[in-house]
Amino acid sequence: MIQSPKILLFQEYFSPGYLAGGMQTASFHFLSGANVFNIRIVTSNIDLNTVTPYPDIFPDKWTNRKFGKRFFPVWYVNKGFITTKMCRHFFSFAPDWIYLQGIYGFYFFLIPLFWALLCKCPIIICPHGMLDKGSLNQKYFKKWLYLKVFIGLGLHNKIRWQATSNHEFSQIQHIFGQKASIVSTQLTVPPLKNRLHFIQKRAGSLRLFFYSRISPKKNLHLVLDCLLRSHPSVLLSIVGPMEDLFYWENYCLPTINLLGDRVCYKGCVPSLDDYLNVNEEHFMILPSAGENFSFAIFECLARGMPVIISSHTPWGNIGENRGGFILDDFSKMSLLLNQLIHLDDVQYQLYCDGALQCAASYISNNKTEEDYPTLFSCC
Repeated sequence: MIQSPKILLFQEYFSPGYLAGGMQTASFHFLSGANVFNIRIVTSNIDLNTVTPYPDIFPDKWTNRKFGKRFFPVWYVNKGFITTKMCRHFFSFAPDWIYLQGIYGFYFFLIPLFWALLCKCPIIICPHGMLDKGSLNQKYFKKWLYLKVFIGLGLHNKIRWQATSNHEFSQIQHIFGQKASIVSTQLTVPPLKNRLHFIQKRAGSLRLFFYSRISPKKNLHLVLDCLLRSHPSVLLSIVGPMEDLFYWENYCLPTINLLGDRVCYKGCVPSLDDYLNVNEEHFMILPSAGENFSFAIFECLARGMPVIISSHTPWGNIGENRGGFILDDFSKMSLLLNQLIHLDDVQYQLYCDGALQCAASYISNNKTEEDYPTLFSCC
């Protein structure tokens, strides 16, 4: 019998946290899905932009946590501060792979990266959309300089890259060259349930909700500007963590003040189901500058909620299945909303059914049980 590879996964924000968005969700589903890998996880004991540790979790020791049907050892680093002594302990596991989530961060990226190089341990990096043009445009000079140094040191040639979309595959090649070692995989997603989103829509009413981290890349300000030019019966709920307070206070709040009770910030929710059980929304809207996958989009589709998104996502099947609308031109957003407000319930339910079909199509073509053994195969 072939022994399953030993994997040491470093990720700054992890379950039970949820404020860092898709990367946390992706890892949760990866561990919860069918896999035979011997995985240990190193993470922080606080969530994104928080200082309060997770309750009932003891830091700086291995803790067995259940994901799906299995238990995995997780080391919650106190306040995210990794010491040399800890690194020696982590690498005494003699991992076959160091698996890094994202491409930034000192304690959970650069330190394990250099330790892996020192120990001559193979490295896999999953960028999770951080190499996308829309992401790189935020704090452009800082990220450009970082990548230049990364390439200048030749680090990119000592890594196996994980691309979770065709677009990400192209971005990795564009930045690190045609000879970059890249393995394409899909992301693990939960099995599709029966449609969970059942609300009625009457003509003359339209309730939108923005479901994402609040940062410039997600373009919440464009939605707010659009509402100023839309029918006064178009309402918006904002659901998500405050990642960029400067952006919120300077680009979003002034418009929200003009819109008054047409907009409501609902804060963060640990799960979409918790939110939809007590709130009635018609469309999720996310005109992001770029999404590598977006679990926010998938979660809505999988519950039968249609979406309004930008063309900078891999969800091109939304138009084909009538699961919502793809915006190629943001200037036409107001026109679209003014049309959608006139949808009656019969017309609206067709979009709900189409949304569920989009998620079902992704799941039926999902081959992660084949992809990940390839990703963690011997060099």
